[in-house]
Amino acid sequence: MYAIFEKDSHQYKVTEGDVIDVGNVTEKEGETIVFSHVLLVGNDSDIQVGQPYLPSVQVKGIVILRRKSPKIHILRFQAKSRSRTRKGYREDRASIKIQKIESLGEKKTPSAQKTSVKKPPKVAKKKKE
Repeated sequence: MYAIFEKDSHQYKVTEGDVIDVGNVTEKEGETIVFSHVLLVGNDSDIQVGQPYLPSVQVKGIVILRRKSPKIHILRFQAKSRSRTRKGYREDRASIKIQKIESLGEKKTPSAQKTSVKKPPKVAKKKKE
């Protein structure tokens, strides 16, 4: 079984036991984290797609490591004015091991209803004389 969920405008495809690298996590090492914005859940024979999310599915994981990403150097240079600025940036990252993809009750989401769009009736054009 696999799931695709959304975290901070990034989408991750995971199965149980996967380890993913995620940014902006407030939980500490050893704490569990729950992702509730699940977009899609599937296995070999069945796929459930949310509109936009599946309200009855959650992905649970545990934070196994917190660290900072490699430094990104930002250089700013203005010609002919002897002006240089050098800055650095390191983002907080966390490695998360996916423990469980669980359903909270509903097996399937209601299927989308077909909406028929009625075309306006054709109007006869007047001939120019």
